[in-house]
Amino acid sequence: MSEFDDPFSLYPHSRPSGRFEADGREIRLIGPPILAWEPATNNLSVPEQYREHALIDGRYFYTLPLHVLNAIVLALGEDRFDVDLLAMERELSSMCESHACRVGFWQDVAIPYGELRSDQAGVFSDQSIRELGIEPAVMNNAMRAYRERDVAPLERFTRGYCGWLMSNQQFLDEHDVLLANHVETVRRWGTHHAASFLPASFRARLIPGTDPNDDPSWKEFIDDCNQFLLRWRLAGLAGPYLPVPSKPLMAGCFPLSVVQQLMGAGGVFYIPDTMPIPSQSQLRGLLDDALHSGESPEHLNEWLDIVSAGNTAKNKMDPFARTFELQHYWRILHQRHASSISRKIGNCQSVLASIFEVSPNQIKHDLTEIRGRLGDHWLERMCRV
Repeated sequence: MSEFDDPFSLYPHSRPSGRFEADGREIRLIGPPILAWEPATNNLSVPEQYREHALIDGRYFYTLPLHVLNAIVLALGEDRFDVDLLAMERELSSMCESHACRVGFWQDVAIPYGELRSDQAGVFSDQSIRELGIEPAVMNNAMRAYRERDVAPLERFTRGYCGWLMSNQQFLDEHDVLLANHVETVRRWGTHHAASFLPASFRARLIPGTDPNDDPSWKEFIDDCNQFLLRWRLAGLAGPYLPVPSKPLMAGCFPLSVVQQLMGAGGVFYIPDTMPIPSQSQLRGLLDDALHSGESPEHLNEWLDIVSAGNTAKNKMDPFARTFELQHYWRILHQRHASSISRKIGNCQSVLASIFEVSPNQIKHDLTEIRGRLGDHWLERMCRV
């Protein structure tokens, strides 16, 4: 591959960190860039004056994108919001920039997450890019090429799957039971160390200087969590209600430590290097037959019907992707600003309709669909971690 075929070859330090080594073998993750795992790009911490705030101290604090928060405040009137809370919300939100790779804070540091929003303009500001010693134009061009080649075809599906999960009663019930059974462990270590296919040695690198494997309660949590992640085809949980869908793994070979997990939630396919790569249509047929020839797991049937090769329209994908982002914002507004938005629900729906570029009736319909799938009290659901 020439430097012109690989947009990151000239600036290897700008390459998305979607690669790691396990058991001496390199594995490449296909999907949104995991730049938020890198200390150079995820060194944000909660300002000192907010660290002991009741909503911050020892809790997950998800932020609204600043443009969403400001649009809601503008439509409802600033006087309806608590002055101090709004000031904190705005400052923490601005630290998470576009929310395409950071969505809030836990234990005073930013929560890396790349599934919530699609940001064609890039996940970092020009200032953040310059701090890495890279010219913004170079980074943006490289990221654009990467998105078009590797990310865009899968992003629609992963965000849609997140939306389906977050409107699935069975998934949410099992999610809540998992975290409720390990409250103290999750409070101490969070959920992001748990990853269904990552070796323990790599998990410990996600937050340098910490190793949850030294905690006796961690093994119990990781065993239960791995079963949950594999059952729902997840690579991890960035935080409560932030599922990270499993994505394709592309490598010349896999470490033995991950083969069992891969076989339990998909498949491992072998093509010898002496054989030509099958044509696109032929390869698609071979993979689909291999993945779906057996009995499908009942709890995933609805989603598997949506993504099946025979469903060429896949017209539920985008609504579920919108549902994921919408329910996240709606939950935050109701949990932290219930009195501020009281009797102004229609105004909020109109603002969100403008942001999602749909009609207010569509937003109202989406929220009705969520309530129909999860029940009238879906907004009251929360994890005490």
